[in-house]
Amino acid sequence: MRVKNDFFNRQYSQLDREPARAVDQAWYRPLARWAVSRSRAAGQLLRDIRYERVLELGCGRADLAGAKLAQFGHYTGLDISSYQLSLVPESLRRNPRVTLREYDLNEPLDFPADSFDLVISLCTIEYLIDLEAFLREIRRVLSPGGTLILHTMNLAFF
Repeated sequence: MRVKNDFFNRQYSQLDREPARAVDQAWYRPLARWAVSRSRAAGQLLRDIRYERVLELGCGRADLAGAKLAQFGHYTGLDISSYQLSLVPESLRRNPRVTLREYDLNEPLDFPADSFDLVISLCTIEYLIDLEAFLREIRRVLSPGGTLILHTMNLAFF
């Protein structure tokens, strides 16, 4: 797993040095002014609903937790990149209601069934090897009647 993590860490640190690379298609640049971050869009979907147990798969810098933590009883964020997790604000990292872990989402989730009221995965599924296994794991850990917010980029995204 270390080789894979090093790859992601290098990619993310390069984007920090050259943010323009995040919008690498010239035809997309004119549309960028209407763009909303995926964390912000997910936050808008959550409105003011309270969730006791939240799992974010591919949490990155935990932007969603930073914006919506008041609505969450406990937030667990998993990401493959130790670099991204290192950029999570210290106030979130020290918060007792927040758990952050480096985790390869190609592996089964190490949580009991029905563990979470809300599962969020934004722009992560497209990087995984076995999508069906990932979705089965989400279904397993999501409580009956729970909420899933899943986002992936595809042609309809544009």
